Amino acid sequence: MENKPLEESLPSEALAALNTFLKAVPVDRLSKNLRNLFLSHVYHELDTPSVDLEESIVDLQSLFNFLDALEPISKDSSFP
Repeated sequence: MENKPLEESLPSEALAALNTFLKAVPVDRLSKNLRNLFLSHVYHELDTPSVDLEESIVDLQSLFNFLDALEPISKDSSFP
């Protein structure tokens, strides 16, 4: 059986959510692992109808904002 990229096997709702996410998050912040984590999250959300995918995307955006706020601290020379 041929392994297809995860994106090719996503339903259209998941692709729409992924596109929204990619537009919201700077591309340079997206590592392959992070993208795969998000795709796994989308699969989980699709299996849980009570969870709003748009709300989950906002939660992920909030996480990136938090990480961005921490970035100057990590660049401090006294920080290991």
